[in-house]
Formats: sequence, C-alpha cells, structure tokens
Amino acid sequence: MDFNNFLSSMEPRARTWLWIGTGLIALLTIGMLWWALSPRQQLLFGSLREADAAEISQSLMEWKVPYEFVNGGAGITVPANLVYETRMRLVSAGVPRGGMSDSSCSTIRTSA
Repeated sequence: MDFNNFLSSMEPRARTWLWIGTGLIALLTIGMLWWALSPRQQLLFGSLREADAAEISQSLMEWKVPYEFVNGGAGITVPANLVYETRMRLVSAGVPRGGMSDSSCSTIRTSA
C-alpha cells in the first residue's frame, strides 16, 4: 500500500488530524533545533556601575560583539565562546576605567 492509497482510505477527519499532528511535530522539531543551536550567553562582567556598563557596551558595539544587559543593567552577557577573548580585550584596552570588584568577573552561565 502506498502513501496516497493510505491517505485516500482514511476518513477526512482522521486525515485532518494526521496533517495537524505532522505539522505540530515539525514545528516542535524546528523549535528544539533552534533552541539547541542558538548561542549561549555567559556573564562577561557583573555588579557594574552605570558608567562602567556604558563604557563596556560602547566598546562592545565598536568591536561588533553581541551583548545583552542583565540584572537591571548591572551585568553584561556575551556569547559563551567570546567571553575570555572579550574580557582580555577589554582589560587590555583599560575598560572599564572605574575598576571592578571581585564579583564583577563571575562566570555564571545564562541562556538566551
């Protein structure tokens, strides 16, 4: 029995549910793949003052490094694969100039 014969032998209501189920499975699969392959964010700096966060974000924009603010602007996350390189680049550039506390370089992993 081929697929066309199988579909034509089904009642219209069952055929409708088959297509709905197939569509839902496809959407769930696409959603899971998107979630699994999306870049993970990691804390670059935390416990920042407003001026330091602004200075860091300015440098990240200039370098075209994607970033997000967390904790009401007190922390900045970047893609996990860029954390250490970006942190070293910022420190080499003397950013932030206001200094950092010990907790500002925490590496708590967050998701997108």
